[in-house]
Amino acid sequence: SNCIGASGATALGELLTHNTDLTELDLAYNRVGQEGAGALCRALILGDNLRTLNLAGNELSTYGALELAPILWKSTSLTSLNLHCNNIWAGATRGHDVHDEAWKLISLLEGCQSLKSVDLTYNGIQTFVSENVRRFIQAICATSAEHMTFVKWSS
Repeated sequence: SNCIGASGATALGELLTHNTDLTELDLAYNRVGQEGAGALCRALILGDNLRTLNLAGNELSTYGALELAPILWKSTSLTSLNLHCNNIWAGATRGHDVHDEAWKLISLLEGCQSLKSVDLTYNGIQTFVSENVRRFIQAICATSAEHMTFVKWSS
């Protein structure tokens, strides 16, 4: 980890607009944050070759994770997504219940047909799941049954 932060991720995003052949991006533990995730995703959407995206430990929060929406909607090549340790399900944000926003992320994951592996560990999921166990498990199982081979979502 180089701790490039949001400004470094934004600069990298600008460079990536000229490289549409990128197949793997590992920015784990770089404090990318929501703003940096948005900048990266706006760049990465220009190509459809990305197979692996590792944004573990980047302080994304729920909204930073939702910045991935364009990639998850469009991608036909993304097979592995690591969002480990990003506080995705931690509390209320922007005046909205984080659970509503978390369901948006679940819906996006369901729609990305190329995705085979997702790591959502250490994101405050135990709080989210305790209130919505059945619905959450049904959504993940529906996602997994069709195309995923590995979903990691423990505390």
